[in-house]
Amino acid sequence: MPKSKKSKRQRQSASKHSRNVTQSFQRLVHRAKSIRSGLSQARAFTAAENYPTVIDLVKKDRVLRHALSVTNFPKSVADYQDHARLETVSPEGELIWTGTILCSHLEKLERFYQLKQSFHSHFIFGQLEHAQKELDKVEAEFGISLWLIGKRIQVLQLLGGLKEQKDYLESLISIKELSQPIAFLAYWISLRSEENISFSTLENDLSDLLAGGEIADFIRYTLLPYDLTKITRPEIPLSWCEPYAIIDRYEAFVSVLQVQISKEKVIHNKALSNIIEKLSSTGDARLRRIAYIFGSGSIPQDETDTRIYDLYTEGKYLKVIYDEKINLELIARSWALLNACPTKPSKSSLLNVIIYEMFQIITLTKEASSSKQKLKKLSLFIFDHEFSFQIQGFLERSHDHIFIEQYTEVDNIVALNTELGDPWCSSVIATSFSKNELEKELRQINPNSSSLILRHSLITDPQHNQNPLDTLDMPEYRKNLYSAHSEILHNRHQNAIALYKEAGRSEIPFVVETSRRYLFNAFFSAGLVKQSADLAVRQIIEKPSTADTYPLSELCKQCLNQEDLLSDPVLAVLLFISTREGYSKFEKHISDVYENVLDANNTTKPSEIQEPESKEKQEVFIFFLRNVCTPRIMDDTTHFDSVDEIESERIAVCQKLLSIDILNSKTYLNEIRNLTRDRNVATLLSKIQISKIFVDEPGIRMVIEPSLRDYLKRYQELLKSPNLAYQAEKLSKWIGDRLNDRGHPEFRNVKLPASERESLFSAMLLDVASEFAFNPAYGLDTHVSTSIRHGSFEGHLRGPFALEGLLCSSEDGEWTIPRRWQAFFASVSASQQAHIRKCLIRFTQKFDEVIRVYLQRKLHINVTGNEQGLFSFDASEEQLKKLEHSISEETKPEELIDLFLSHCWDLTTQSLDSIRADIKSVAAKNINNALDNLIKNIESKISHQDAAPLIDATARARTAFDSAVEDVVEWFQKPTDLSRDPFEFETAIHVALQQVQNCYVTHNVKPKLYLETSKTKFQGIYLDGLCEILFILLQNCVIHSGYTNDTPLIEINANFNNGTLLIECSNSLSQDVDLEERKKAANRAMENYKADSALRMARKEGGSGLSKIWRICEFNLKISHSIDLSVHDSGNFETKLTLEMMGERDENLHH
Repeated sequence: MPKSKKSKRQRQSASKHSRNVTQSFQRLVHRAKSIRSGLSQARAFTAAENYPTVIDLVKKDRVLRHALSVTNFPKSVADYQDHARLETVSPEGELIWTGTILCSHLEKLERFYQLKQSFHSHFIFGQLEHAQKELDKVEAEFGISLWLIGKRIQVLQLLGGLKEQKDYLESLISIKELSQPIAFLAYWISLRSEENISFSTLENDLSDLLAGGEIADFIRYTLLPYDLTKITRPEIPLSWCEPYAIIDRYEAFVSVLQVQISKEKVIHNKALSNIIEKLSSTGDARLRRIAYIFGSGSIPQDETDTRIYDLYTEGKYLKVIYDEKINLELIARSWALLNACPTKPSKSSLLNVIIYEMFQIITLTKEASSSKQKLKKLSLFIFDHEFSFQIQGFLERSHDHIFIEQYTEVDNIVALNTELGDPWCSSVIATSFSKNELEKELRQINPNSSSLILRHSLITDPQHNQNPLDTLDMPEYRKNLYSAHSEILHNRHQNAIALYKEAGRSEIPFVVETSRRYLFNAFFSAGLVKQSADLAVRQIIEKPSTADTYPLSELCKQCLNQEDLLSDPVLAVLLFISTREGYSKFEKHISDVYENVLDANNTTKPSEIQEPESKEKQEVFIFFLRNVCTPRIMDDTTHFDSVDEIESERIAVCQKLLSIDILNSKTYLNEIRNLTRDRNVATLLSKIQISKIFVDEPGIRMVIEPSLRDYLKRYQELLKSPNLAYQAEKLSKWIGDRLNDRGHPEFRNVKLPASERESLFSAMLLDVASEFAFNPAYGLDTHVSTSIRHGSFEGHLRGPFALEGLLCSSEDGEWTIPRRWQAFFASVSASQQAHIRKCLIRFTQKFDEVIRVYLQRKLHINVTGNEQGLFSFDASEEQLKKLEHSISEETKPEELIDLFLSHCWDLTTQSLDSIRADIKSVAAKNINNALDNLIKNIESKISHQDAAPLIDATARARTAFDSAVEDVVEWFQKPTDLSRDPFEFETAIHVALQQVQNCYVTHNVKPKLYLETSKTKFQGIYLDGLCEILFILLQNCVIHSGYTNDTPLIEINANFNNGTLLIECSNSLSQDVDLEERKKAANRAMENYKADSALRMARKEGGSGLSKIWRICEFNLKISHSIDLSVHDSGNFETKLTLEMMGERDENLHH
């Protein structure tokens, strides 16, 4: 029959084609110098769909068979050796080639998958001994693999700590036959497993390897597999794993297949589809899922159960938590919806740790940010398990599924690793992979599934059909939320707003916060900008950790375009919050809105704004006063003529806050005290050092603290264990030597992490110095750019000459002489005019050249490419050694930061000295020389009398310029100069009195002073500490005297004799005070005036403050001291404080 004849011709043609392909392949293999190189060339010239055919041919050839898979199941570490890999082909080609080879090991891969699942079950639940036994089985049956090495290291880290896993690592890499890349990867996996290495630290340490090239994709797959969709060339991991063990190739195959499908969303090649179908027989859920999605079979029966999703939908949260099926996010959310917190688990129980950290993020606790880092790190431990993708999905994808029109690659890969019965991920599969029948099949299998009904109801318009939500038995707040979602989808925003508000009335905090977030979305999408801003600001004020859940940048842009918001405190607060969250571009608008707010209230002082009546507005008003009405913002306005006026107004603001925000009164009292002290102490200084050199140390601390904490722990671990330090150094050197050996050019010169102490020290110091110098938000160079290089430097030095008309302007190469000389030019000849013009242009060019060198080169950090930079962070060997030796096993992270910041400031101070000298000796000299030449050149052709106006202008300019240079030189100083002039005791008393008066404005604190110290001037180093002590004594008089409305009678006596200062402070006590109880309290206080008690209480507030006096005397003043407290029957409380050696200490010791 025609049909059979055609079929026969097709078979004959296919057979002929197959023979041609195999013959061509054989010729290419045998033509090369070696079988492996021939195999590589033949593979490169063969179409991917023909790989199964040629591989079948190779497997039948006893000579070629081994070259096809050089490392199958190595029985020992020594058997896992180096082999050159085949030339990389396309992603599809690598998948088909590897998949075809893997199909020869189906039974073993099925067994491996079973053992792997069993291992994960024990490992995730913290049953580490059982997990270790499963690994023993894997090694016994399948030999050594990178997968096995990685899992062993992780288990050993959790079971026995750093020493156990490092011993195992050393036992591995000491075997010379072990593949160099495997040793390299094992080294990094060991580092990755260390408890003190955070995800961000690991990512930073791997940054060079991840920077680009083929190795980047390989490293991301093997060492940082948190987000595999960042792999740009999926074929690379498979290609690089080609000479690896079958187990490692299998894991790479599945991962790369998922990445490829997530990106392409289709499988074009029939050969690849057949391979997936075959490999799915191993039972691997990942492959079975893909086989179903891209095949025509039915849904896997063990993936159709929707029970846990139904329980969650119906609000049966306890059942979700304790159900045998585990969905990490649903469990964490269930805890939040129960308004309960899961118990903080032990580190070994990964499952409970993950749920606990998810809960921290969901409920937006203060720990949310660090929890994200912890979850990312945990995902690396189980990168080949579905929980890893649950973590990634939880952290990276949008949780507002119903509002998503197009899913991301992350959504896709998470869905591929989630059971098909999950209603949310099934929608991803239906949308991204065109598998619409999935949702239909699930509804047929689970007709009464509440989660599926809910999913379907959200796309059903309740105005045209009966709302399926009405049939569901679920909590009312959930119905309100989902009904609101449906209204949003159908553009009925007002209905949605009402429903979100209703849901927000729940007594469950998590529901309230979630409702507010959706309510904000409804406001914002409806164009209700003011309501959006009000809600976001109030929520962030109440819970600062919610800030990153709002689109602050877009919200700010919208608000700045709303005329009615430009004078609203809400906008000022929003701009402040946005700036604090990293959107620095909005900082420039804060002062404008601040002034608008003041104008709207008809005042120039924020302390005069009337307090709003409503509680909601009052919270915003308090935040506005506390955080926006600060000296820095006030300084941007024209309302104040001096720094003193600004600080006085800030004190007035704090006093207002004391009356309306009582809970934070201590904060405001401290600020008032500090402002008062700073202002009054400033009057004692011969000169206030105002410098434009600034580094935002709190900001730098925030940036470097997480990574530095990790480094320090590792450093101290090596300090505590010299053997471990030696071991780590030996391992690092061994790996480095082997990686630079021949055979693996792609691994040559790769960066190894700092392991030994010196390398760790250098890494820590480099991190801090880099951030100190170059951090774009907080660093030195940023502030130098803003405050000096960006106009100030040039403008200040240019001013004297510009004022006198000695500088020309240039546009498009054409020079213009200042207008002021036009009349003068009329009195001289044309040739003289031309000469003067030439001289002024030359002077201008010389001036510009000098300034340009500073702006472009000298006033920068000295780095490679700009060796002229005068800000140098090159420390001497002696400085570095001294700094390194100051770090001990007891050093705390904040102390380490202090050490490094102090070191950076020391180097900065050295640089500032050089800059000041350079400006005086080079810049000023060159410009003055240019000025001399200007006069000389003018007088060479014009008489002194004729040129007199110009000569006089240069003289005035020179004087003004010299003064400007002195001003500019003063900019280059560290801003926190705490040196103090010698002072009299009476002056310190008045500083303390002003502090007390500013803090306690209702008390007229005017003590009687009897001072026998008038002829004594104390060294300036004692000023701050003495003022602090006097403040505490006076404060005690006010707050512990028992008076409510009146002020106690206070008397202060001071006597200085033979280096000893005696201060006696007494105050009257109210009749309500029990004198006997007060005597007992005084005795107890004196008993506690000693080292252990004082140090224990020194950081605590409340009480009499005696512990603080002890600490100030002991550590700030560094003097001998004693105190005596007494309560007299007359109703007076008396304090006698003796301070010895006050006048005999070398002032230089305290700088």
